[in-house]
Amino acid sequence: MRTPLIKGGISTWAVFTVALAIIGATVMSVQAGASNASITLKKDTNGLFLLTISDPDGIQSFALMPAGKGPYSGEIAKCPRTFQNTNVLFTDPSDFTPVMPATVTDCQGNTDALEIPPPDDGATRSKRLKPPAPPPPDAEAPSTVTTPVESKAVTSAQSEDAAATEAAKAKISYPVAELGNCGSEAA
Repeated sequence: MRTPLIKGGISTWAVFTVALAIIGATVMSVQAGASNASITLKKDTNGLFLLTISDPDGIQSFALMPAGKGPYSGEIAKCPRTFQNTNVLFTDPSDFTPVMPATVTDCQGNTDALEIPPPDDGATRSKRLKPPAPPPPDAEAPSTVTTPVESKAVTSAQSEDAAATEAAKAKISYPVAELGNCGSEAA
């Protein structure tokens, strides 16, 4: 027998189910924004590589930048979660030395920066670049905060200057010979 939680028939089971659905949706949305692309390369018997790019959010575009060459890149229609090409030519190990940088942009617009190390026994897998650490706060940066006491001092200094200027104007007797015998302040 179910027990109503609220008058009107909402059971404990219904509340539990809704809460579980909300938690699941939250976890899925957090995982969707995470960096999760990967690239693997495996050399076949012909000396060509099998390229596999994976991203659970779908692959919109990719770029592999071998050392000293132009990029191997492309945009992919319909956002597949996995892309494979069976005849990719890279020079092993010079295209991977020291590492081959790569990017994968998923269908949500997130771009993963990756590094592909030189193949070991004909196979290699990308490693995710860590974002750079934020710079430490500069302890010696000058403070630009103005305190109310400083602004009062500036205001009183300005009013003292204005009063001194007005007092000096009152002492002027016209006409002033040094100013071409001007007859007033306006002249």
